[in-house]
Amino acid sequence: MAVLGFKHIPFLVAAEQQLLERVNEYMNGKKNSMTTFKGQELANLLWAFAILDHPIHDLQSCVTPFMVQTTVGSMENLQPAAIANVYRRQELANIAWSCAVIGSYPPDLMKLLYCGLIGDGGDQFDASHLNECYRDGGLQQEAVMTLIYLQLALEQEGQDNRLCLPRNFPEGWSQKSSTPGASDFELNLSTSKIQRNVGAAFHRIGFDHVQEHIITAAELLQNQGLPLSSAYQDVISLDIANLQSRIGIEVDGPAHYVADIGTPPTTGGEVQVIRGHVEYRFSMNGERHQINGPTALKKRLLEQIGWRTINIPFWEWYDLGGDEVNEEAYCRSLLQQIGH
Repeated sequence: MAVLGFKHIPFLVAAEQQLLERVNEYMNGKKNSMTTFKGQELANLLWAFAILDHPIHDLQSCVTPFMVQTTVGSMENLQPAAIANVYRRQELANIAWSCAVIGSYPPDLMKLLYCGLIGDGGDQFDASHLNECYRDGGLQQEAVMTLIYLQLALEQEGQDNRLCLPRNFPEGWSQKSSTPGASDFELNLSTSKIQRNVGAAFHRIGFDHVQEHIITAAELLQNQGLPLSSAYQDVISLDIANLQSRIGIEVDGPAHYVADIGTPPTTGGEVQVIRGHVEYRFSMNGERHQINGPTALKKRLLEQIGWRTINIPFWEWYDLGGDEVNEEAYCRSLLQQIGH
C-alpha cells in the first residue's frame, strides 16, 4: 500500500496492533516465527507507516525493547558488531528515517540506531570498523541524508540525548558514486512543466524567486556547531524560493500524496470503459488525499530553520484551466495566507 500511496487507516491500526501483540509475546518468552521479526521485516513495516504518515504510538514501549533484546541484549552491551548481526545499515537508516517522519525519538532507540549506523561515539567513530562489521562500503547516500535529517530534528525539537554525528561527517562514511563524474553530494533535479507554469505566474505578480534552490547541510545544521566535512552537500531542494523573505513554494505532483481508500469518494469519480472493461476512476483531490510522510518531514524541517512554505497540490493548479487571471489570483491568495 505504501508504494502505491494507498492509506487504509483501519488496516494500519490493525497492523500496528499486531506488531504490538507479537512483540509483547516475544518479550514474554513466546519466541517463535510469528513473534520474531527479521530486521528487514521490521524496517519495512515502520518505513511503510512513515510513508503513509501514520503515527506509531508504541515505539517507546514496543519497538525499542524488542530491538534492544534481539541485538545487544541490554543497553550496557551496546556495540555495532552485535547490531550488525541482525540489521543491515540501510534497514537501520529506514527505521531512523521513520522516527524522524513520525516525530518520535525514544532515547534508547536513538542510541541503538546511532551506534549501529556510525558507532559508539568518541574514539569509536571509526568508519572502517563499521564497514568491517557490516561488510559494506559505507553508508548509502539515503542513509547519509537520513542522519542529517534526524540530527536536525533531534536538535530542533529539543531532544536532550547527547547524540551527534562524527566530526567531518560524512567524509569517509558514505559509499562512493558508481557513476563516473557524478558528485556524491548533489541532488538530481528536474523542473516540470507545471512547475515552470507556476513560476511564471508568480513572476507576473512580482514575486521574485529562483527555481530549484538548494539547501545544503551547512544551512540545515548551521546553528548546531557540527564541523561537517561536506558543508555544501545538497540536502533539500525547493521548487520555487524567495531567498530574501525565505518563502519556499513546492509544486506537489501525485507522488507527494497518499489516498485514503477507507471510505469511497463523494465527488470526482467517474465510470469509464477501458479496453472493454468497466472501471471506476477517481480524481485526486483534497477530499481523499493528504501529503505523504516524506513531504510532511521536508515541510517540517524547512519551517524549523525559518522558511515559510507553501504546498500547491497539482489538481488545484490544473483546475485553474490555464487562465492567467485565475492563476495570478490564486498565487496572491497563497501569499496572503502566510502573511506576505
